[in-house]
Amino acid sequence: MNKHALLKVLTSAGVAASLVVGTDAVHQENETNTAEASETESHNYNYKGDTGHGNGSFILDSDFKKTLETDGKLNFNGYNIEASERDYIESSEDGGPVEIKEVYDQKITLYGDSISSTKLDFPIKPGELPIEDVIDAYGDDYDIHPGHDGTYDTYVYLLGDQKDDTEKNELALKVKDGDVTNGIIGYNSSY
Repeated sequence: MNKHALLKVLTSAGVAASLVVGTDAVHQENETNTAEASETESHNYNYKGDTGHGNGSFILDSDFKKTLETDGKLNFNGYNIEASERDYIESSEDGGPVEIKEVYDQKITLYGDSISSTKLDFPIKPGELPIEDVIDAYGDDYDIHPGHDGTYDTYVYLLGDQKDDTEKNELALKVKDGDVTNGIIGYNSSY
């Protein structure tokens, strides 16, 4: 067997094994907030409830992170979140009205009659999630943008292994006094 045939067989076996292996996890911040994650072909993450009444620990959840990194299915309160700049461009080109819908304590940007969103804005209870915990989980490959009024910074992660940054999922975290106070999943033209 030549090198190319062997490589093809090994690659196929690896893909097949990754489709068979799966894990399930349940994350619960309190009685009203639950997030569920499961791994199949791609990662899936579902969040239900408020985010601002909890400690933001779902951001540190490995399944949440993997879902953003693998462009899996991310769902908040029944809305699919498409989190890359490319997703934003494609949705805005489709036309139709833009609606910002408040669901629990989150603001979800919707285009037309879609249940898919390109931006989710959510609060985190102040003093509960240090930015250092996020850096420990996600690494130091982020950009910092100073806030408009100078009282906060926004840490922006582009997640995924795509070569084109516009195809990577975006996670932005507003940080004040060393703690995360607000998050945005999805593309935002300015911070």
